[in-house]
Amino acid sequence: MGKNKVTKKRIRPTEWIINLFTNFRWKMWAVYCLALFIVGAFINAYINHTFKFFVLHQLLLIAATTMLVAAMKSFFKDIRLFGDSEQNTSEISLSGNLLSKCPEMLGFYRSRYLSKQRSYWPYLAAIVVSVFFFTCIALLEYISLDIVGIYALYIAGSSVLIGVYAYVQYLFFLWFIHGIEKRTDKGIDFNRYVPANTAWVIQIAKTSQRLRNYFLFIGLIYVIEYSILIPINQIHFTDESIVLNMSSNASFIISWIALFVLVIIAFPVINHVQRKLVSSLVSTLKAKTITDLSVEMQEEKLGSKTKKERLTSVMTYSVLIENVQKSDTYPIKRQLSYETIMTLVTFLVHVMNLYTKIASIPQITLS
Repeated sequence: MGKNKVTKKRIRPTEWIINLFTNFRWKMWAVYCLALFIVGAFINAYINHTFKFFVLHQLLLIAATTMLVAAMKSFFKDIRLFGDSEQNTSEISLSGNLLSKCPEMLGFYRSRYLSKQRSYWPYLAAIVVSVFFFTCIALLEYISLDIVGIYALYIAGSSVLIGVYAYVQYLFFLWFIHGIEKRTDKGIDFNRYVPANTAWVIQIAKTSQRLRNYFLFIGLIYVIEYSILIPINQIHFTDESIVLNMSSNASFIISWIALFVLVIIAFPVINHVQRKLVSSLVSTLKAKTITDLSVEMQEEKLGSKTKKERLTSVMTYSVLIENVQKSDTYPIKRQLSYETIMTLVTFLVHVMNLYTKIASIPQITLS
């Protein structure tokens, strides 16, 4: 008898990371966070508590990283509902692929979107952004290469790496929503009379809104973390100019502006784009339904034998078309007030961060 050869499918590192997030164990994470905090406590005691706000830095970064892990776990779990060929969750086995009745979209999901999701681009972006910010921090001498610096580099670096990785995954998902809208003219299954109530449309809105909510909180945490890292009274006004007393003034200006653009500006813009993409998708589906109903109405009018039949047909289809036009353009309840408050708070924290670094504000006097 010949020996049976068992071959194992090789998993790419990028897919392994995704599986790691999907099958994440919270008990193990709790143990890890506790150990990380205790190690930091010993380091803080070793340096006689000389690092300002050490415990607060720990709590903020652990909280941010925990939220990022939760965001990625829920995101990859949701993504597999759309039609991942590697299904292994109970939710999928119960509900089936959400795009199973949309061959064109399912093909786009598997051949185009999954290839981006499992590419190396999120990792490259994570490395580049992390190196950029930590280079600025090193130049500003906020941390040094001692035991505290190594600990800070690990706890903050791992958080930023996951954060940028998650950020790029979110952008890819928005690209996926845009790509789906472009394929609605192909064979597609959706709720004709209330397109916003289509199962896969609702799931797209829920997934993207959940990610958006996570990022609003995480962005605020990062801004707070950055604000307490920078020492106060480092900016001075003179009669002729503004004087910065940082160890690297250019690094301070660049990092402050970068955080302002990537969080304060980018998040509201991305939030708007996300809502716009989902609303546009629903509007496209509504337009498709209206077009189909108009064609059917015309066909029934031509096939009607009496005036009464034609009138009944026109009235029936007119009501249906009007109902479709008045139906919702967004699948789930929006949270505009919540998003506005979170964005405003993050903006104020970042601006106040700059304000608190000013040693004194010159008063304006009238001569």
